[in-house]
Amino acid sequence: MTGEGGDRDRERSPLSLSPGDNGTAYRQYVEVAVDSLTAPFSPPLHYRLSEDLGDRATVGCRLEVPFRQGRSQGYLLAFLDRPAVADLRDVVAVVDDVPPLPADLLHLGRWLMSWHGCAAGWAFRTVGAPGGRQRTPTRRKVVEGESGVGRTAVSSPPSRLPAACEVVTRPYLLAGDQRLDAYRTELAACLNAGRQAIFLLPEVGRLAPAAAELGSVIEATIGIFPGRPATARRRDDVMAIARGEVDVVIGTRSAVFAPVPDLGLIIVDDEHDESYKQPGVPRYHAREAARERARVTGARVILGSSTPSLEALRLCLETTIPAPVSPRPPVVAVDLREELRAGNRGFLSRELRGQIEHTLNDRGRAVLLINRLGYAGCLLCRRCGAVARCDDCGMAFTLHAGNDGLRCSWCGKRKSLPDACPECGSGQFRRPGGGTERLEGEVRAAFPGARVDRLDSVIAPGRRQQEAITRRFLHGDTDILVGTQLVAGALPGAHLLGVVSVDAALHFPDFRAGERALQFLDGLLRRLGPQGRVVLQSFTPGHYALACLASGDHAGFYRQELTMRRQLGYPPFRRLARVVVAGPTSPPREFAEAIRRFAPADVEVLGPAPALQPFRGGRPRWSILLRGDESAHLAGVLREAWGAWSPRGLDQVTVDIDPLELS
Repeated sequence: MTGEGGDRDRERSPLSLSPGDNGTAYRQYVEVAVDSLTAPFSPPLHYRLSEDLGDRATVGCRLEVPFRQGRSQGYLLAFLDRPAVADLRDVVAVVDDVPPLPADLLHLGRWLMSWHGCAAGWAFRTVGAPGGRQRTPTRRKVVEGESGVGRTAVSSPPSRLPAACEVVTRPYLLAGDQRLDAYRTELAACLNAGRQAIFLLPEVGRLAPAAAELGSVIEATIGIFPGRPATARRRDDVMAIARGEVDVVIGTRSAVFAPVPDLGLIIVDDEHDESYKQPGVPRYHAREAARERARVTGARVILGSSTPSLEALRLCLETTIPAPVSPRPPVVAVDLREELRAGNRGFLSRELRGQIEHTLNDRGRAVLLINRLGYAGCLLCRRCGAVARCDDCGMAFTLHAGNDGLRCSWCGKRKSLPDACPECGSGQFRRPGGGTERLEGEVRAAFPGARVDRLDSVIAPGRRQQEAITRRFLHGDTDILVGTQLVAGALPGAHLLGVVSVDAALHFPDFRAGERALQFLDGLLRRLGPQGRVVLQSFTPGHYALACLASGDHAGFYRQELTMRRQLGYPPFRRLARVVVAGPTSPPREFAEAIRRFAPADVEVLGPAPALQPFRGGRPRWSILLRGDESAHLAGVLREAWGAWSPRGLDQVTVDIDPLELS
């Protein structure tokens, strides 16, 4: 059976969650998280350790071991009194030029295996420092590195992590815009206590400015966690962090695993941002990883957001601290139903058209946002109703103007415009909906004297192209900028923001749709600033998310949303797990039945049902959803079902505990 990322391997070891010890006396057997173990639920393996290697091996060190017909490396997780089976293979070597993984990161690796169903190899490759092989550090003075790590020659400080530390800490939530002063106070307290801090941000582009801003308000050595891919310079920077030469480590989600030797504080800024959820294996959330690391190190966790997630609000019900809120621009909600009744079938309502004219007359600039590409949303046969769909993933093609024809927004496949419907042979097509291309054409026709530009992933697929279009707008060379959410970077130079339609976001088939719409729109308003004006167009202008956004009543939105979530049994009141199985119909049904056999009474198993993207590479995809109480160990249920299941003919199995996407 082939699972996600590699072969399913169940040889020689059950999942062991005992930490073991450092092996002060020679211990013959070891548990190893082998890098090549990548299929879901693959446990660590057991090996025999010779006496000459036992003198050099410690818990957390890297070993070279035989694996199938070749060799692999992995982390030594524990010394064992007795192995799972008698017939064991011998460890080949101890990898001396890689420092041992510290105790708190060993714990996080086991946490990824246990609570996220992650294979041993993936889990420990994630928590291990990027770059694999690293030279043993020496005492020396190093100038500031390319990634911004300022280092001085200091001895490695002893770790203050006590054995089996289980300090229970509750995060604090800073809810508001102006959070820097509170962060500065917390960082100063942490550094004065002689400990280090990790500062998480959702976007790579914000790391260097944040490091400079923090450096201006605190006296500390600040370094940027390099992440992957690794280079020699980046490996040196990671080693400086591991030696305790960096006071504050700044990074994106992977920096939660930075090898900080004496961690006292973790700050997760803009904690609501979905970038904190790892899209690939292992599908952890940096907020939850921060909480787990703080639990075993005694560190303090600070969450910050202008529009906190409901999970953070409920978690920090008694520890929420309000931060000052910056003023927002005035918002006008337009009812598109009234526009249709008035005979207006274009993108621009009468209100939005008037606001654009007013802005141009005042020598201002306008941004128009529509989160849909192309000229039409799909190609529809007028006779039989068939919709042109992608052969590989089953999603409807988007129609683009000119010679671009049909393009799939999911997988990028292109197809020329057909002369006749493949279902009924009719040549009569309808082009409903529309995207950035069609909006651009309507704006150019309505305002022929204006300088109009477009910004989306079709016209500007690369970052440099996107930045060039944004600069033209910010420098005043563009009057009206039309585009997808990529236009957010241009909002500081705009006087008017028109959101052509918010309905797709508000009514997306996901229970988080309202929360996401509010967070996204509020972020646009903050970027625009109080000097601007906002027009939101919708067929449901009375939706409580829009009403609360227009009035600034975020608390009212959260009250209604939490009530709805509690009634329907969704997070943060219950936990979810999602399994996507790619293959023919029978195996997903068999796996769902296996899950039901092992699921306790308080865990619901829904499905299998076709995934929102029903095909990938021409193969069908099925979704199975588990829903349980807050304390439910959903990964444990899936692990037991996986062990009892005998799958055949499957391409891929994806496991996501606490998913952000249900499609």
